[in-house]
Amino acid sequence: MRFLYTLGLVFIVSLTSQAQVSQAVISHNPQIANAAKKLVGKTAVARSQKGAALPFFDDFAYNSPFPDDELWMENLVFINNTLANAPISLGVATFDGLDGTGSPYGGGYGSSDTLTSIPLDLSGSNSKYLSYYVQPKGLGDQPGIPDKLVLEFKTEEGEWEEVKSHEVTIEENFFPVDSFPTFEFVQPIKIDDAKFLHEEFQFRFRNFSLRAGGSDLWHIDYVRLEDTEMTQNNADLALTKLPSNILKNYSSVPWQHLQSELANDITLVLETMDIEVYNHANNQISTAESEFSVNGIDEEPLSFKRQTLLDPANSLQNNIPSGRHNFTNPIRGEYVAKFRNEFKTSERIQVKVDYSFEQNNSEPETTKRNNKSSRTFDLDNYYAYDDNSAESAYFIGTGRQVAVKFTNYKADLLQAIRIQIPRIISGDISESNITLKVWLDDLNTEPVYEAPFTKPLFVDELIDTLQAFTTYVLKDNFTDELTPVELPVGDFYIGWQQVTPCGNVRCFPVGFDRNTPAATETISINLDGEWKSIGDFYDNGIVPPSQMGALMIRPVVGSEAPNGSETVSTTSLDLPQLLNIFPNPTTGEVNIQLFEGNYQDYQISVFNTLGQQVKSQTLSPELQLNEQTPGLYFLQFINTKTLATGNYKLVIKR
Repeated sequence: MRFLYTLGLVFIVSLTSQAQVSQAVISHNPQIANAAKKLVGKTAVARSQKGAALPFFDDFAYNSPFPDDELWMENLVFINNTLANAPISLGVATFDGLDGTGSPYGGGYGSSDTLTSIPLDLSGSNSKYLSYYVQPKGLGDQPGIPDKLVLEFKTEEGEWEEVKSHEVTIEENFFPVDSFPTFEFVQPIKIDDAKFLHEEFQFRFRNFSLRAGGSDLWHIDYVRLEDTEMTQNNADLALTKLPSNILKNYSSVPWQHLQSELANDITLVLETMDIEVYNHANNQISTAESEFSVNGIDEEPLSFKRQTLLDPANSLQNNIPSGRHNFTNPIRGEYVAKFRNEFKTSERIQVKVDYSFEQNNSEPETTKRNNKSSRTFDLDNYYAYDDNSAESAYFIGTGRQVAVKFTNYKADLLQAIRIQIPRIISGDISESNITLKVWLDDLNTEPVYEAPFTKPLFVDELIDTLQAFTTYVLKDNFTDELTPVELPVGDFYIGWQQVTPCGNVRCFPVGFDRNTPAATETISINLDGEWKSIGDFYDNGIVPPSQMGALMIRPVVGSEAPNGSETVSTTSLDLPQLLNIFPNPTTGEVNIQLFEGNYQDYQISVFNTLGQQVKSQTLSPELQLNEQTPGLYFLQFINTKTLATGNYKLVIKR
């Protein structure tokens, strides 16, 4: 979308004119990057010596970020279950400005992703037909003028010709903030020109976009190429979403916490399951066997819940009409006790939830894969609301604060904070500092922990999710000693305050998961000293659906601190070996004796306890702070050549 590019590609939805709360477009995809490392020259596999026989079908209902190599030639588009709105089956192919390694193509505007079919045998005199579904934007960034998605056919001479183009017109440009475009069925395209009816025919989709990140999104689904003209009518009943959370309030809870609280409140584990299906036929489709199962994965898999997925007593679920349908069915029987008791000695477990069904009518093997869906939940040592996927990035203006509410089930030690910090388009945030904060009980109390000078660390090697969370271990900022926080049972908050001045996308970003709308109510914002729920910034207190989601922040608990991500950051300055600062306390005049090197190689910044920068200058032998009020201050030293940093506490006392 071109006008956003001029603003640094901020996908902005200001809560009010002065809110300074914004979202930005992500510039890298760690999920693709991780998967790409496992591919060693993998290419498409044709199903015959020449072109493959028809029919050709793909609804992208498989567990891979890359296209099926028996159907497609490249690994450039992103196959996912998170970025599209109301998909018509599991999985879609997303076109953006990221390549097959999850990195930007290189900036500028032009051809980005390509999805090319394997050679197909269209020889003979009969016409062929191609259809598919398409959706702009979805849950991500919207395309604008001149972004487009094109379909091209390959002639017998090897030339590519454009046969269809999808563009956003002036009238449609800039979708309303609270809107989600839906999938549109593309009427079958007749292939009858002799130049295309050859034994090595290929078709391909290409998008034209900003080549700098996950921007200008188009999604396609349900691609069909057949001998006879097709309609939307297809004898296929498809699951359209992954299984719902196994937990009521979280996507993950420390296992020992959950086990302890389940003794008092079994409703923490959901007693219902949400099922969404799409009947692609014009008539009812009857279902045969269906299954919902929950399996614990400890040393050995343990199945502790198994029942029918679709209610056999519900005629609507056994003879499903055409179109989309949502069902909420009870999880029958007492399975929580087994869930609670089977893993008493475990520190961590994983829970795998499976949905599956069979159709009574005959069904092609190609569409059977959308009859099954699985999701694994990690119950380890952290609380989480998100589903591991960041659809955008969330940031706050200078001096503002954001906090996320958690409810702790068992007294424990808060050892670390994990944050998904996405790389964002046109946003150099390397010098963007925040103060990480922890509050107990109430946001209107003083924080029990603060970590000034917290810098963004990009973890390219995955730690605990597909989206590369950065782990900040709770430490004393000046001694580096571990300083875990005692967490009682009850509410606590994790948040941050933007410290360094920033504009547009130069603020500290946090991943935002749009697929977890219920977590919106956990977010609070402080713009001017008063904490408010995020809904208070919208008309009638209602957050638009397109702006709902979870901030990807995870408190880590336990008796031991996890490994931090500082090892991937720049080195720290050993201040006692580098310089001497005196007197401390001071009345306002500070002497700085540098033992080696040059003063001009260092920058010094001074922050108050609110995280506000009150002074910044090149290092010199004297620092004048006479104009500052008495109290505690933080000095940050940066080597401007190596970017190594060091912090120091200073007290002004008069």
